[in-house]
Amino acid sequence: MLPSTKGLGDRMIVDASKIFERIFEPHGDGYLYPSKDRRVFFTAQERDAYVAAYRRASSGWKRFAAFAVFGLVLIAIVVTTSLVNIALPEWSYTILLVPVLAVTLLPSFAVSMRLRRDAAGRPAAAPAVSKSEGRARGARMLPWPMVIAVLVISAVCLLSCLMAPTFTLQWWAWTVGSAAFLAAYGLIAYRKIADRTRSPEN
Repeated sequence: MLPSTKGLGDRMIVDASKIFERIFEPHGDGYLYPSKDRRVFFTAQERDAYVAAYRRASSGWKRFAAFAVFGLVLIAIVVTTSLVNIALPEWSYTILLVPVLAVTLLPSFAVSMRLRRDAAGRPAAAPAVSKSEGRARGARMLPWPMVIAVLVISAVCLLSCLMAPTFTLQWWAWTVGSAAFLAAYGLIAYRKIADRTRSPEN
């Protein structure tokens, strides 16, 4: 009997629906959701419906399949160009990634935007949290495996760029982008550690 593959996609790629689910804060018989300068109330049924919709949109298998197709296409191009001795421009590989990102990100982004529009039309149920508390909560929502993975990948990308500078537009994009991710997630890691120190139970 073959081993179960249930949840394989979500184990291989960070389950974004878990992060989405943590945005809702339990409150009475429902939940609070941050909306600009206030927090609005959603019933448990409404919250569960949004979480289910987001989970369907960000299915682990859909994301895994999209990246698998991208990898297979990339391998096929590399093998083909090697056999026929054709040199494709570097930006052509970046273009291949665009539809993969569209397939993996747009459906879940649409659910998030629908939720924000819904929240914008609701009355305030509680005041907004302070900026410092909001940043701490945001860092708390991101799981450590995701933070560490982004730190390692961005550090490797940045180091690779700095070791072989070409000063082309693409080089600057990768260098600045990886440096920005490294700095942002380094700050997130610091906030998670500081929050853990202040509140060991979190």
